[in-house]
Amino acid sequence: MSNDETADNNLFSEGLLFAKTKVKMLNTISNGLVDIMNDAFNIGLPVLQEFIKAVFIYHFEPYYKYNIIKEEELKQFAKDFTEKYKNIPEAKVIDTPNAGHVMQIFSGLSQTITQQELRLAYTNLLCNAIHSDYKETIHPCYMEILKNLSNIELIMLLHFYKQFKKEGGGFTIIDFAKYNPDDSFNSYFSNFNEAYLLDELKSLPIDLLQTSFDNLVRLNIVGFMNYAKINDEKEYKKIETSFFENNFHKGDEDIRSRGNLGAGIITELGKNFIQTCSRDFN
Repeated sequence: MSNDETADNNLFSEGLLFAKTKVKMLNTISNGLVDIMNDAFNIGLPVLQEFIKAVFIYHFEPYYKYNIIKEEELKQFAKDFTEKYKNIPEAKVIDTPNAGHVMQIFSGLSQTITQQELRLAYTNLLCNAIHSDYKETIHPCYMEILKNLSNIELIMLLHFYKQFKKEGGGFTIIDFAKYNPDDSFNSYFSNFNEAYLLDELKSLPIDLLQTSFDNLVRLNIVGFMNYAKINDEKEYKKIETSFFENNFHKGDEDIRSRGNLGAGIITELGKNFIQTCSRDFN
């Protein structure tokens, strides 16, 4: 056994002890929660099963006891996990995953289990954590990113990612047919290309969409080139006297020949995050 494997095993043992100690501190454990846990985590690897069950009970018992999280919501998570887990080859399941990652996953999951897309993302992370091929693809920041996303923002991000792949590396966010040079360019969602908005998002307030998109940019999983350049002569003419004169220095007259204004990109961090959180285990 290598030094790294020994260190991982030691950390896992400490994590298991921590989780079991936390469970012992609970006065009671709800029978309904135990039934859900047993249905979800009938894994077949005793040590891994014991650890995950302990972490699950520790994080969910308080919410379940006071009816903050409904039984049907936990059952849906159990169903999601079971369906994904059964597609992982038995030989690929590791019995001593990174304990810190697993506890971070359950911590975030306990706060977002009612939100479908976030719940599925955490479930995917858990399956990655116990899969020998993918355990190294998880970075602690992924759990922190999920904690900072709303369900709306994750839906938006996954949709952008599909467009990003479809269009070969970028997606034009601004609809120039609606662009008004007199508008503040910071309000780019008032000129947003509706082709990139799913129906479930179109009824939401512009300010909420704006904030959600800005949050994706803040987390560095999406980039937005709001001061980039534009190729199309016709589209350039629409805004050259307002936007370009105000935002580019003299000597940039050839600016039309390069780039795209209002282009969105998925960053490398964003691509790795999405691929890990939405991995198909079939």
